[in-house]
Amino acid sequence: MRPRKIKKFYTYNEDTCLLALMLDEKSRGRDEGAEGVLWLNRSLLFFELVFEEIIKSLQRKEIDASIKTILTTAYNGSVKKYHNWVTQKIFYLILNISPSLPQMLKLLDPSQNMEEFEKRLIELHYCLKIIRCRIDTFFQENNMFVENK
Repeated sequence: MRPRKIKKFYTYNEDTCLLALMLDEKSRGRDEGAEGVLWLNRSLLFFELVFEEIIKSLQRKEIDASIKTILTTAYNGSVKKYHNWVTQKIFYLILNISPSLPQMLKLLDPSQNMEEFEKRLIELHYCLKIIRCRIDTFFQENNMFVENK
């Protein structure tokens, strides 16, 4: 839903910078598209934390780690505080039908070359974190959606 919101308020092509579009929108006293980017960034944090927890499990050779624990840790550290009671209950309901970590790893890397998979996941995690942190920094530098901590 959020990508549609971003597309609704921003016209862009391959040369466009999303951060520049948000600045332009802010200069016009608006923030509807930037709110979509805020939610996108929160989602990126969720996935960043999921990857981080999977990497930790792989490094500890705990291939049978609980995916429910991994997803719950990521959810609690990212978007849970922004979700209402109903959305939180839906998340926990979905957890009950989630695959195990070995099942998920088999889907993501059918060859089961865990060392190569771990290496790729670490690279992806790093890139994701850099992008997400850049968006966070942009929001802070431009006083947009700054949370009181």
